[in-house]
Amino acid sequence: MKKGQKLIKKGINSCRKGKNFERRVANLFSKAWNVEAYKTPGSGSFGTTHRSRALKETTAADVVIEGIPVTIECKDYKTIGVFNWLRTEKKPKQSIEFWWEKVCKEAAEIKSVPLLVLKSDRTPIAILMSYQAYNHFVDYTGGTPNRLIKFKSQFEENLICININDVLALDKSQILVILNNILKELYG
Repeated sequence: MKKGQKLIKKGINSCRKGKNFERRVANLFSKAWNVEAYKTPGSGSFGTTHRSRALKETTAADVVIEGIPVTIECKDYKTIGVFNWLRTEKKPKQSIEFWWEKVCKEAAEIKSVPLLVLKSDRTPIAILMSYQAYNHFVDYTGGTPNRLIKFKSQFEENLICININDVLALDKSQILVILNNILKELYG
């Protein structure tokens, strides 16, 4: 196999990995809340360069959950660690800072709650949310999730990373109350 062929294969596999992760996340939400959730057509690396303008405007998120006002961006990398927080000149689009800014911008356009769903190899799936959103989560449930990581970030707000199972454990009516409270605070 030539060097060029190996690089192309690696790119295809990472694209497939991302699409599979988006489908997995959609299935998790769909089963937990008994809602229609799906990977949006054209999401991912191919979709950002090949989607029509109309499709980009209607489906900004990687995963759409019918009737749930969230914008979900999914990232599944071999490793996601401390260094992914920092935007570097070599890989500016592979930083949590870049991904968070992107999902926040997309969420603001349609007045929804931004969530960044992260996974690295051999780790549980985590949801990154603003500390403000997390506070609503805690206020409503009356307790803190079992697995919590708080980040003092370089962003305007602090971010919280929790295990996806702590969010999926809530039923649809509970999550809607929490999200509506967050939306009132975000957009008035």
